[in-house]
Amino acid sequence: MCLSALLSAYPEGARKKDRKGDLPIHRAVENNASVEVMSALLSAYTEGARKKNYDKSFLSTLLLHSLPL
Repeated sequence: MCLSALLSAYPEGARKKDRKGDLPIHRAVENNASVEVMSALLSAYTEGARKKNYDKSFLSTLLLHSLPL
């Protein structure tokens, strides 16, 4: 997986917020990324699961909102 190679070369990338204040894991959930992508991001930065996004939502809230009804 290309993401694994990127995270191996630059693991700090999983901790970098975008200009809105989202972590890569937040953007991955919002864009319906694969489980493999989310797993790689969480493996690289486990603390990301406890960080709020720009909208002050936790990752668990984003995941619940992304589920089909």
